[in-house]
Amino acid sequence: MQATTAKAEPPLMIYIMGRGHNGSTVLDGLLGNAMEIESVGELVSGLSRYPRELVSTGETMAESAYWQRVVSRYAEKSGCVPAESFAWLARCTHPRQLLTWLYAGSQHPAVLKALAINTHLASAIAEVAGKPLVLDSSKEYSRGLFLCKFYPRIKIIHLVRSPIATVYSYQKRGTFKFLRRSFKVHSGTAPLIVGTVLCTWSVGCLLALIIRYLYPARVLTIRYEDLCAQPRRELGKLGAFLGVDLSALAAKIEQQQPLTIGHNIGGNKMRFQQQFTFTPDHKKKPVGLAYRLLALLVNGPFLLLHRYSPFNP
Repeated sequence: MQATTAKAEPPLMIYIMGRGHNGSTVLDGLLGNAMEIESVGELVSGLSRYPRELVSTGETMAESAYWQRVVSRYAEKSGCVPAESFAWLARCTHPRQLLTWLYAGSQHPAVLKALAINTHLASAIAEVAGKPLVLDSSKEYSRGLFLCKFYPRIKIIHLVRSPIATVYSYQKRGTFKFLRRSFKVHSGTAPLIVGTVLCTWSVGCLLALIIRYLYPARVLTIRYEDLCAQPRRELGKLGAFLGVDLSALAAKIEQQQPLTIGHNIGGNKMRFQQQFTFTPDHKKKPVGLAYRLLALLVNGPFLLLHRYSPFNP
């Protein structure tokens, strides 16, 4: 069954876009502590595993009263089978769909179906949470382009992090995802994986640049390192962009008060913490000189654009 067209104005959706290991789970957790924002984690990947996906509370989505209310509300609004809608949403968010959304018109059948699913889903979350803004940190550029082009009320946060810090994060985690497939990072695969990480970092920067050029009022770029170094200043930028007062959140961070994580799905294991304090790591990352030189070669123009040096951190 096709999703019915949504007529009511949808809630404002906030979307975090960027490469993997860019700090999106942290930013998602921070913004989820604002009174007006309902953070749900990496919505698309989490829903693709419905109903078995684990919620940050430790329950599966099938066991979570919160998510069962969301799913029930979505089914009422759309007239669709939720699991089928969620699987279709994951397929249409795949990176391969970026060119489809770039060239598709507003009356394309796939656009109408995807727009109805997104609208009903965002509305269901907003109604269950009782908040006007819904935050999704799925990160895919294809989804960012779709939302910018077709979703009527969207704000995109392009979160960028140093390619060296990104490489270190992959090395520390021991796994690398490319086009939704996972690979183990070990001594035999590390050079190829690091090279791929650096190349895709530049590709991501280019895609974000194109999307921001096409929809300048809908996209704000934030460096993760700036958020760590000066959270009040960066939250001020985000607040002005989103139309939300984030000064109370900035004060909590400065006072090292514990922050809570709601009913998030998808993302890394940080979401299973009931509380966290924002304590960024400013240490230099132990990434070898050869990889830093490779970053200089592969990422040069975008290092300049985003004010990074491959030798720091």
